[in-house]
This record gives sequence, structure tokens and C-alpha cells, in this order.
Amino acid sequence: MFKMKEFIKLNVFLLLLNIGFAQNPFEFNQSVKQSAYFFTDVTINGQHIDNDDWVGAFCNNICVGGHEWNTNECGGGVCSINAMGNDGIGNTDGYCNTGDTVFFKIYDISSNIYLEAV
Repeated sequence: MFKMKEFIKLNVFLLLLNIGFAQNPFEFNQSVKQSAYFFTDVTINGQHIDNDDWVGAFCNNICVGGHEWNTNECGGGVCSINAMGNDGIGNTDGYCNTGDTVFFKIYDISSNIYLEAV
């Protein structure tokens, strides 16, 4: 049983955790089955996207991954986007299976728009 003081600390932690996730424009569930896609360059009309823009992965028109495109935090300027797969648990129904095609979208935060990646 939680003591009241411990319960309050837990609620504060969960609230802070939810605030962090609210900033992600791509919502998806974590999966134990994943594939990683590595990119050296992401541009919009020939211009590099900003460090606060996002890249999202989609499979079967369902968001299966996404990450803020901050090349300062990527190893050697190569960033990865993980695509979650269908692990059979239920919260990943419709996610990627072997042989599925993954496509990507860019969220341009300054324009507040989603763009199909080519």
C-alpha cells in the first residue's frame, strides 16, 4: 500500500511524463518488434529541416514511430527512426509485419504542417 507522500510523488512524476509526450506530434505504441531506418539528410524543398521538426514512420496508414530531428543528438549526424512492428499483444494491431512498406512524414513545427516524405 502506498503511503500518501509516496503517492503524491508518483502522481507528479506521471504528470511530468505526460507533459513530455504531449509535445510529440506522432503518437504510437512501443513494441518489442522494431526496425531502424538511418538518415543522413532530411530536407524540405532542398532546405535542411530544423532541429525541432519531427520525422514519423507509418505503416498501413498508422503511425508506428517518430523522433525529433535533432542532428546534434545523433551519432555522427546520422539519425535513426524506429518503426514499431506488430508484436501480437494487441496495442500494435495494424503495425508493420515482415515485408510491409514503411513510409515517412515530416512535421514542420514552424509551419504546423505534416508533409509526405519522398
